[in-house]
Amino acid sequence: MNMTEPQMLLGKIAALRERLEKTAREPLSRPEDGPPHDRILELRSRLEKSDDYDTILIQDLKKDETRRFPTQWTSQARSLLVFGKNLVTELKDLGNSFCLLEGLLEPQGDTGQKFSPALIKVYKETASMADTALRMIPNFPDSPSGQLQLCAGVEAIFQVVSQRLRILKGACARNENEIHKVRKLVSLHGQIIRGEEVHLAELHAIGDTLLQEARRGDPLVFLREDPSRLERHLACKSITLARVIARVSLQDGSYRKDALELVCASLVMDVGFLPGEHSVPEGVEKNWDTPPRQLESHCWTGSELLKISFPEQSLYAETALKHHENLDGSGFPSGLKAADLSRAVRLFSACERYVSRCLSGPLDKGIKSKSALATTLQDGEEGRLDKQVANLLLGLSFYPCGTAVELSDGSMGMVLATPNSTLDESQTHGQVIAIFREADGTVPTRPRILDLVSHSSPSILRCLSQKEKEEVLSGSHPEWN
Repeated sequence: MNMTEPQMLLGKIAALRERLEKTAREPLSRPEDGPPHDRILELRSRLEKSDDYDTILIQDLKKDETRRFPTQWTSQARSLLVFGKNLVTELKDLGNSFCLLEGLLEPQGDTGQKFSPALIKVYKETASMADTALRMIPNFPDSPSGQLQLCAGVEAIFQVVSQRLRILKGACARNENEIHKVRKLVSLHGQIIRGEEVHLAELHAIGDTLLQEARRGDPLVFLREDPSRLERHLACKSITLARVIARVSLQDGSYRKDALELVCASLVMDVGFLPGEHSVPEGVEKNWDTPPRQLESHCWTGSELLKISFPEQSLYAETALKHHENLDGSGFPSGLKAADLSRAVRLFSACERYVSRCLSGPLDKGIKSKSALATTLQDGEEGRLDKQVANLLLGLSFYPCGTAVELSDGSMGMVLATPNSTLDESQTHGQVIAIFREADGTVPTRPRILDLVSHSSPSILRCLSQKEKEEVLSGSHPEWN
């Protein structure tokens, strides 16, 4: 045999081995560089010739531009991935909720207006945090120790997201409840105006909810709406009046037993405004002695409508007719005096005047709770209102619970509690305040509790407007806005 033939054969074998080794070392072609079938065959050939399967698979995945996953996740990383996906799903559901797109609290009362900008900002930040943390998990390193270290950081982010999500859910639930009450009351007012059958149980349902708020000691929420939107304006004012009636009636035994009927009567007391094509006149609270004619007519109209809709509830028609009367005969529409006014009517006269004065003025200004209470008490001293009944309003304090205020030293806070005494006017300055912004402009990590009972403590200067609350609370305590 010729010696050159074995040499040629060995050369071919060596060339084939070299070609196979070169193929094993070369990177896989990209999907678009060759048919998928050839790529699969090439990968299978490499796997058959090597025992290091994990290394080959990881190298193949790294060449792809798609997201790379670790070869094996720790149990903690897998749990965080599931937890993060659930958080993102809840945030998406919350974003689709109408509660984030509708609002009814002061000052934007139209149910088509947006929700509080402070909470919208918190929602956007929270959704971004959750999405960023979730995207980090697929890019964890392959080593278990590295994954565990990163899991601690991602878990801390998810805890913050969960806390913020609870705040957002609570705010949306409260907003939804307010919207439901207003819409339901607007519907009931419409039924009364059209002469349709009105179920007393539906009115009692709203009244019972407001009474439960008072019994729990919830903050006194003042609902406001543009007077040009007459239906919602009257519904908002009626609910606010009912909240005041509920708190005052629970303080006195003679009112407490009939608290539910008193609250329900306040919800329909101003229904006489609705048949007309006019809005509530401005400056009514400043001109009680010479009221406009339309203000007089709503008393008669409302009384007659309520007699038809609630024939067995004489209290409703009586309060609608007489709630603008004064003890000295200077009220309207009939100029009745003290002997003709029941104790229930006296309660409604004082509370309605207080609420009207609180809500007077532009929507972008703060609630006038201090001046409203002071002038109502003055009416009691001068004999226009029942003094004993007017003094019951002292239980609300000059700055009711839940009011955002500025103190004389420049700090800002929220009224958490008011004095229990309703007899000594001087004790109404002893509120408990949660300071959320110090006098120097710094924001404490936790609200500082301040009891104003001390004579050396700063005094409350004024109520904050909704715009000011948005600016101050948006970054620290948006749930209080």
